[in-house]
Amino acid sequence: MCYDLIVRHASADLTILQVVTQEVNVGRKKIAFNGSIDIDVDFDGLEPRDQIDAQFVGFDWLNLDEIDTDDQDYFNFAVRDESVEEFRKRVDDLSLTFEERGFSTSYWPPCFGTDGKPRDGRGRIKAAKENGERWMPIAVYDYTKSDTLLNHVTNGILANLHDPASRPSKKDFVKAGVFLINRGEIPYNDVAINDWLFGKARVRLFLKGQAAYTHIINQIKDRVDNGEEALVDLRESGDWKSWIETNLGLVDRKDYILTAVNNVTYVNRTWCENILPAIKRNQLPVNIILYTKSKSPDTARADVKKFIDDIHTHYETSFKMINNELVGGILQPLKVPPIEQRPYQFIGCCPQFYGLHCGVDKDGNTIIQDHLISVENYTKKTEA
Repeated sequence: MCYDLIVRHASADLTILQVVTQEVNVGRKKIAFNGSIDIDVDFDGLEPRDQIDAQFVGFDWLNLDEIDTDDQDYFNFAVRDESVEEFRKRVDDLSLTFEERGFSTSYWPPCFGTDGKPRDGRGRIKAAKENGERWMPIAVYDYTKSDTLLNHVTNGILANLHDPASRPSKKDFVKAGVFLINRGEIPYNDVAINDWLFGKARVRLFLKGQAAYTHIINQIKDRVDNGEEALVDLRESGDWKSWIETNLGLVDRKDYILTAVNNVTYVNRTWCENILPAIKRNQLPVNIILYTKSKSPDTARADVKKFIDDIHTHYETSFKMINNELVGGILQPLKVPPIEQRPYQFIGCCPQFYGLHCGVDKDGNTIIQDHLISVENYTKKTEA
């Protein structure tokens, strides 16, 4: 709500009229999401979202200007099993929904603890920030009696019963189940898995049909039996650039280039759009940082090796092409410089492998190292 404060300053022969316009939020009501939201009124009638061993405190406003979605608190590792592309699509869908429909007070807002840490809502918060919103309603809980990894991960799933529709999928339950079993939070037996899935995780609120439940249970058991863990920290390139600037002090496009390794397109783009122009400008070497979009550590390792081999092949082929033109001439063939003398260097990889480069705290949040992982160490299985 806007109003004018009229401040009159009187002197002996002059009255100065100063009009100051201020934005004032009355009580707990704010202008947000193309409308007016009163958190003391608009959520009336809603049943508090189930959270295990937690007490609902009340509603509050989250100042999005003070939120950094690249902060570790916003990377709840075990709640969703989605690729970088899937996360981006979810954020874009949420963004469009907010633009078209505003913020629905017919559904529960993101859950936060009294410690100020989120339990869910990273997608909604990121979408709102990208839309230029400043305020978002949140539901505050006291989790002091719920301070276990099992409860944190499960509460993250339960909190995702909201509008817009981005509820947990079968693979989200599978990922969470495997994660909790591998960390000793759920005993590995049919009774314990069923107790968690139907009891604590309340899968019937999100998915319907025995076929879906059987699929989740079988997938959990298959992956545990095969020794599989959900081991890769997947983030968007912008998230990694923020991490690089914060931890390494490097500026994108000035001090380094960041590229994914999962497609030959990234190889060609790195060569044609970064290395060749840098050679022409004599701005060398080009420092390259690599990251994966793959959920499999083994695939990630193989992709990093292939990416590097392909870049070397581009470089060596350039020399071969020139030397072919020199055959029969008076000039001697050019020798391909050794790797350490080439106009590019791979200065490391983002720390993405759980158990090697990063871990999970008691709240289920990702804790990662503050330095790059060398290519040599990234591509072998036993090092941090």
